[in-house]
Amino acid sequence: MDQEIAPPNQESTDQANEQEEQMDMVKSIPHEENLESDIVVPSVVVDPNQIPQLVHSSSTSNNTNHNMQQSTIIQQRAQLLLQQSIINEDPVENIQEQEVVGKPDDEFYSEDYFEKREIPYTQIHPDTIKFYDCYGMDSFKKNNLYLVDDHTFVYSSAISYHFFNFLTSESDTHFSKDGGGIGALAVHPSRQFYAVAEKGTWPNVYIYNRDHKLYRILQKGTERSYSNACFSKDGKKFATVGSSPDYQISIWDWKQENILLKAKAFSQEVYKINFSEYNQNILATSGMGHIKFWKVAETFTGLKLKGEIAKFGQVELSDVYAFYVFPDGKVLSGTEYGRLILWEGNVIKLVVGESEEEPCHNGSIEAIFLNGEYIISGGKDGYLKSWKLTELDQAEGDDHLNYYTQPNKSILIQENGVHAVIIQVTCGDQFWLVGDQQGKVWKVDWETGFTEILMASNSGPLTDLQLSADMNAAITTGDDGFVRLWDYVSQKEFYQRGFGSRATSIAWMPFSQKNKGRIVVVGFQNGIVRFLLLNQEGFRLIKALKVHPNPIQQIKISSNTEMIAILSTAGEIFFLKYSDNIEEYTPYYLWETKKQINDIVFNKNGNKLLMAAKDGYLYESAIPATFDNSESYLANFNPTSYLVRMMESQKPKKEDMDIQALMRMKEDKMPDVEWEPAPILNIAYNGDKVICSADGKYLGCIYIIDFSRDRPIDMIPVQKVQTCSLTYFDDILLLGYRNGQFEIRHKSDFSKPIQRQSHDMDYGRIRKVVLNYDRSGIVSIADDGTMYVHQLDFQGFMAQLNGNEIQDFTFAEFQNGINSASFVDQIGDLQEEEDIIDDKIYSIQQAKILAEEDNKRNEANKKKETVKQRIVKLREQFLQLRASNSSMDELTKLTEDELVVDPEYKAMLLARVEEDLEETRKELEWDQYYAKLKAQKVKIFIDELEIDKFVVKGLKNQCAVGSFKVRKLSQFIINQLKETYRLIEEERKNIEAAPQEQKLNEMQQSQVKVVEQKEEKKNVEGIQQQQQGEGKLSQAKAERERQRQEEERIRREQDLLEKTKPTKEAFEPDHLKDIEVAKQTLGDYKLKSSKDFIVPDNQRMNVSKKRKHMYMLEEFIYKAKLKFNQNLLDLKQRKQNIVDKIKKYNQQINKINQQLNKQEQLFQPEIDKELEDPHSFMDITDEQIAEYANKGTQQKKDDQGKRIAPAQPSKPQDAGQVKTRKGIKIQQSQLEDEMKNIQEMILLAEKQRMVDEMNEEIIQFDKDILECQKEKNLLESDMLIAKMKLVTFYQELIILDEMEDYDNKLIKEVLDFKKEKQDLDNTNDELIKSIQLCQKKEQQNEKEFNEQMKFWKELVHPDDEEKREKLHQYYLKKFRREELKRKNKEQNADNESGEDDDDEENEEEDEYASDDEEEKPDTNQVENDAKIKEIIEKICELEVQQEQNKKEKQDKERQKTQNNNKINNVMKDLHRANEDLRAYQKKKLQRVNQLDVSYVLLLSQIQNIVKENKQLPQDLQNSILFTQTEFEKLCKRIDQLKDEQKEINKNKNRMEKSKKVLEKEIKIKNTKIDDLNKKYEEKHMLKFGEIIDLKLLDALEPTKQVLDQRQQFIQEEKECLRKVARAKEELSKVKQQLLEVKRENTKIFNNITKLGRTQMELSKKLTSGNKQLFKGENKQKKSDLENDKQNLEDLVKYLTKEIDELKSEIGQYKRKGGHIYTNVTATKQNFAQR
Repeated sequence: MDQEIAPPNQESTDQANEQEEQMDMVKSIPHEENLESDIVVPSVVVDPNQIPQLVHSSSTSNNTNHNMQQSTIIQQRAQLLLQQSIINEDPVENIQEQEVVGKPDDEFYSEDYFEKREIPYTQIHPDTIKFYDCYGMDSFKKNNLYLVDDHTFVYSSAISYHFFNFLTSESDTHFSKDGGGIGALAVHPSRQFYAVAEKGTWPNVYIYNRDHKLYRILQKGTERSYSNACFSKDGKKFATVGSSPDYQISIWDWKQENILLKAKAFSQEVYKINFSEYNQNILATSGMGHIKFWKVAETFTGLKLKGEIAKFGQVELSDVYAFYVFPDGKVLSGTEYGRLILWEGNVIKLVVGESEEEPCHNGSIEAIFLNGEYIISGGKDGYLKSWKLTELDQAEGDDHLNYYTQPNKSILIQENGVHAVIIQVTCGDQFWLVGDQQGKVWKVDWETGFTEILMASNSGPLTDLQLSADMNAAITTGDDGFVRLWDYVSQKEFYQRGFGSRATSIAWMPFSQKNKGRIVVVGFQNGIVRFLLLNQEGFRLIKALKVHPNPIQQIKISSNTEMIAILSTAGEIFFLKYSDNIEEYTPYYLWETKKQINDIVFNKNGNKLLMAAKDGYLYESAIPATFDNSESYLANFNPTSYLVRMMESQKPKKEDMDIQALMRMKEDKMPDVEWEPAPILNIAYNGDKVICSADGKYLGCIYIIDFSRDRPIDMIPVQKVQTCSLTYFDDILLLGYRNGQFEIRHKSDFSKPIQRQSHDMDYGRIRKVVLNYDRSGIVSIADDGTMYVHQLDFQGFMAQLNGNEIQDFTFAEFQNGINSASFVDQIGDLQEEEDIIDDKIYSIQQAKILAEEDNKRNEANKKKETVKQRIVKLREQFLQLRASNSSMDELTKLTEDELVVDPEYKAMLLARVEEDLEETRKELEWDQYYAKLKAQKVKIFIDELEIDKFVVKGLKNQCAVGSFKVRKLSQFIINQLKETYRLIEEERKNIEAAPQEQKLNEMQQSQVKVVEQKEEKKNVEGIQQQQQGEGKLSQAKAERERQRQEEERIRREQDLLEKTKPTKEAFEPDHLKDIEVAKQTLGDYKLKSSKDFIVPDNQRMNVSKKRKHMYMLEEFIYKAKLKFNQNLLDLKQRKQNIVDKIKKYNQQINKINQQLNKQEQLFQPEIDKELEDPHSFMDITDEQIAEYANKGTQQKKDDQGKRIAPAQPSKPQDAGQVKTRKGIKIQQSQLEDEMKNIQEMILLAEKQRMVDEMNEEIIQFDKDILECQKEKNLLESDMLIAKMKLVTFYQELIILDEMEDYDNKLIKEVLDFKKEKQDLDNTNDELIKSIQLCQKKEQQNEKEFNEQMKFWKELVHPDDEEKREKLHQYYLKKFRREELKRKNKEQNADNESGEDDDDEENEEEDEYASDDEEEKPDTNQVENDAKIKEIIEKICELEVQQEQNKKEKQDKERQKTQNNNKINNVMKDLHRANEDLRAYQKKKLQRVNQLDVSYVLLLSQIQNIVKENKQLPQDLQNSILFTQTEFEKLCKRIDQLKDEQKEINKNKNRMEKSKKVLEKEIKIKNTKIDDLNKKYEEKHMLKFGEIIDLKLLDALEPTKQVLDQRQQFIQEEKECLRKVARAKEELSKVKQQLLEVKRENTKIFNNITKLGRTQMELSKKLTSGNKQLFKGENKQKKSDLENDKQNLEDLVKYLTKEIDELKSEIGQYKRKGGHIYTNVTATKQNFAQR
């Protein structure tokens, strides 16, 4: 709410107080800073121009203080309101906050906004056809169900969308405006608007209000089709996602028809897009194999839509159909395997299931939404389940991210035991709508669990359509197995009946007096054909036949010959004969065409059948009048064939051909062009001619064919789209296309069709389009599951064909629909026949053949039984004889030998057995010895082999890959390889250590430099101190040292300037920089034969390196083969696992087939032991041993049974027993049937899962085998090249061995120089360390010396520095003299040298003694105080040590210089030795390069052809070998060099210009240098009188006059210091006086302040009491007051004068630098602030 602030009223303070309260209320409003929030903070409008007026008006008030305070408060409040008047809005909305004129909210599009679109290929008015009704629903379409109000929902089907009122069962139909279909629907959260996202070329999104008025049009959101759309929670934004090919996601400001942001969603199909309910800047998309999270992000270029793809990681990848965005940004999504996944960012936080085995749903999860505090999920298992939101949000998964929980509540949606297949849930206020994939819409009350079906329709595509010949009724079949009867006059489904299998085709039996045109024939996918009777109650099954073992594709009926032709998908055509007796449908004969047939049709007479085949041929065959089918129904198929070819007019013409094709023509003849045969799609008879459509290049034409002509005689131009339906009847041609369009054409002019888009353009393939019996209507069905009925003005159509224009079209009303009397008549005594439940029963032909086989098998079994009975009888007689013989006495009893019928035969058999045994024994001995020798021989090779040769074959592709036979590496090579790798590792460590050493050296050098700089500074300071502390002799030395340091400093500056001076080459620094970079990065591209070529260090070769290369190459060959063999072994083991798994699954599938009564040949791969496991013949398993033992035991039992066991008589087969035939029909209850169906579905699903898993593994294994084969081919080529390279290495080794001695000599020389340099570097490092140590000692002595000197100055003559210095010099000389004496005593030198030294020391002692005689200071104070004496001795000791350190340091520096000279000489020798070594290495390389090298080349790689004969040159001396890649690089490099040359020329011109400028600058600088040199010479002349060399000054000493002058300067300096000290004392006294004066001034200022305050109080009293004083009548008081006033004014004037005087005095003090601050100043500042 907007507010305004007005200026306060002077007469009323209540309003001001009220405004302050309002401002406080506004101030308490929270300031929302979150850009993603939907809260809008109210703003307060304040006019800044009113603020000055407010203050001005208050200043004119009488009540000054109160109004000033009030104005200040109001001004502060106004500024606060100005700061808080900010509206936080969403960043996406801010895009539109610029001053853009948008559409008004109440603006709508006019109803005539869209004009009629022109229909191509036609001159017939599109209004000739009028929409009548639409049936069916696309139940497989996701996100296709939305609530519009509490009793109406909207859904789309094909090119229309429908508003269905489930209370009144009324439907309101609307159509697509772009004509391609409906891509997606969306309803505004307020339910005041709905959006229709369509299909087509750049389709639009149309947004309507509740009255279906067009409100907005959103354009250019996708290229071809929308897949999903949604509004944001607040309804301000609208999001769409496109389908193939762009998959574009767009966010719209839909009221302004603008795209705010867009991006590509994914590269595969996207099923859903949705905003977060909590933040409209967050949304997500999901689809095939992915889910993606989006965020509206603010970047430096503006707002962008950033997407982050989810990473499944180790979790199984899944299609995602549903998701929900949590308040904190987490996303809960479903999977196709029934588990929920919680995403945090783009990674999985946890996977939710009920247990490890049980997912959340058995099937894909299709819906996820929030209901209160619970997440609701819906899956294809028919369950709705609730999960606690906080539990899922706070849950933590295990190590595998799994989390198991149980739903809080679940509801199973089902009807008669069949559960729903949920694909969508839409929430209302009181109930939910659930979309069922089975064609139903459910109403669900979650609280009570009540479920109700609101609408039911077909599920999936409609497959076939037949219209009645005498009434307006239609019958459809569908993928859901239902046969439906439609009465489109009354616009309803009359009844339906479902069967267990998919219904594929239907035919309506011709009308007869007995069937009344009420029998239809329906074919199913399981090969069963059912004859159904239309009754009052529904469809009645009168006959069911298993015609084909394969699915039924088409059914055609000939009324003339009473034939029914039934086509299967395998190309089999079975003919049934029917008669007037409606119960008789006799199998006639069968054609096995061995072709893939797309369409069949009878001719007019019904004695021929025409077939359209996929191979591009038309086949026509006569139907035999008689056929003997007593043994088999299979008949010979001898058709006449006709190849459909292009017409002559379709052949290319000269004017249409390009120039190259014309140049290739010979003798000016056109080439014989012929299109390849293409599949024939549809056919129809047109009298004695044929109408057909074909695929491929033949698209776009309908051909009219005369079999007597080799080419079509005519063609009809049509759309270049596949035809799926073609019907020609009564001169009318009906065409149905794959893109959902159909056409009607008439024979009088085929070029003028009526065209209509009635189904979806993507998946709305038209299966059938037909005219009704009176030509007043057209009915079409398609794969989108819909049936459209249109009315046709046939008379108007014919009039337009004749060239007449029709203004008003007349459509006849549909009449003669289905009524209560349509099916009342009883037809015969037909009863419901038992249906075929088992799909696996024999077909008619199979039953016929198997019956004959059964008869032959029975006859053979009878003969076998007769022989067996005779044998049994003989055995019984023999046993009886033996029994009677055993009962006789011994005399008459026969022995066992006597019972033998033929002893000679028995003896012969025994002898033969003995011979066989002996022969077998000898054979086994030979085999044993042979195997032993063989094993010994094989062992020799096996010990050397790492892996033997074996083969791995594919499972289905039979691709075989063999391994490499790999020998073990010899111990010699293994040892050499270890040594090689050890050396390589040492070299690597040295390389790594080198930079560290270099860094340490640099650090040491930098430390040395720092120390030298510090030393230099300290030397200067030391010189100054020595000047003060030493005598005349030490002062002279210090002066010389100072001059030397100054000279050194100047020399260093000159060297630095010389280094920085630009050289001649530095005039072009950019070029040198580029050249240096090129040298470091590009490498040396010169030929090795070039004179300038330098052999790099890494390419220098010797015998040891070459041997290492050979060893490593052999190791590479060994490892490459070993690695490949290992991969092949893994494949071998993987194949074994797959074979075992397939065997296990086949056993399970066989069990399932037994339960399903199905026979099936399963694929069972086997391991080829001979190839894949050649050593397996030596392996003997326990099973083989047990089998052999059992076999031997069983053989003995059989032999014993043959000798003594009696034969058991077999049971004779009962003659009256009849063998049970497969497929016998058993009556079962409905519940048993349903349970059986459910069990079969479960078994089939499990079987399909195992089959799919096996096929997937087999396909992947075969792919891996192929890849392995390719890898082996490449590896074999590499191995061949490696072996050739090994031969080359050996030849190089021979050459290198010859040149090894001289090479070693040069290398030794280089190493010696390097070693010498290293020793010198080490010596240099030691010298540097010694210098550093001397510097540390010097610093320490200096520190200690300064401390002792401080104590010395405090204790000895603190006021007289001259006396203290004399004492210092005295004791220093004394300490030196004593130190010399001590050294003389300790010295053990020769006498002469001793005498010389004594002479020198005596001279020094005489010098010291003479100095003492000249002037000896008073030493009593030092001698009497031990502490002072100790300090001065310590000071002298430190000074002497410091002199010694300096001498030692100078010696080390001199040694360092000498050492550096030696290093330079060694470096020169090392450089020379390296050059010699490089030259010899180059010589070696040249000799090696002269070797002939073999290399493998493909013919396609050789591009060295002589232009004359186009052959290879015979001499390759002038040829260079390049690989293709290198040749391409060189070609590219040539182009790059040309570009670089151009750039270099440009740079050259630019550099020449800059060179001229730099030359001018150099001249100017040279002029300056000359000027400076002149000034330098002038200064020298002024100072020295002539130009002298400063180096000579180092050897000079100051003269006595100079020393005297310096001493005089020191004394005068001391006198000046004393004068400065006295001046400082006087200054302190003056400052004390100044401080007293300031205190007096401060008192005066305090009095002034008090008087000022008194004046202000009196003024205030005077102002407040004016009115009271002047109201009185006392004149005396008035005069007194006037006198007082006059006195006060005089006082003020006096005080003003005093203040002016004080100001002038203060100004004088300020000029002297003082700063005075008084209370008066603070008071003035307070007044200024007020």
